[in-house]
Amino acid sequence: MVRRGWAVAMSDLRGIGETRPVFESSGYYGFRDADVCMAALKQGHTLAGLWTRDLLAVIAALRSQGGYAQVPIAVWAERETGIAAILAAATTKEIDRLVLDGFWASYVSKSGYGKPYVYRDENNRPPAKQDTASYGSGVLWLPDILDYADVPQLLALVAPTPLLFLAPIALSGEDDGGATPYDWTRRVYEVEAPSAFTKLDRRDDKAVVNWIDGDSP
Repeated sequence: MVRRGWAVAMSDLRGIGETRPVFESSGYYGFRDADVCMAALKQGHTLAGLWTRDLLAVIAALRSQGGYAQVPIAVWAERETGIAAILAAATTKEIDRLVLDGFWASYVSKSGYGKPYVYRDENNRPPAKQDTASYGSGVLWLPDILDYADVPQLLALVAPTPLLFLAPIALSGEDDGGATPYDWTRRVYEVEAPSAFTKLDRRDDKAVVNWIDGDSP
């Protein structure tokens, strides 16, 4: 992206990266954010909401830098960080293009939640083998979310911002296989911004780069 002329900010949201808690009470080492998620809920927040604040703060910081006040901003969010990107894009006009890479397909899972995604092993090292692609994150804990919306409705909040929805994963870790319909999302986009929503079932970095540059994948 830098070679293509973009300025890039790679951001650690709270509770991950350098701000990851050293001590974990969770039974799974891969469930890295269980403690911080529970702490947020006890304080009347969600980690998803706090991450959204973090992302908006990053954007505000970029805007404050010389030369970046008017430039377009694209957000490329991988896995669970996509929830912050969705909520940020739904609440600000500062995001011009959005990529959700490996986000969960739906809050509904007939096969259960699956095993946590192991980012690090018990020695805080990358695992030699990743046995599952499911979501080992508590950031998706939005109380009673299915009383109000599922992923297709959440995605529709982003319209009319151009959105590339790439390789969604079922919460169980299994391939969604097209089981989740996104008709709701497409219908909203057809009204707000025809052709601005694209879903691809496979990860494709070239498609992402083209999308961020403003071209069709």
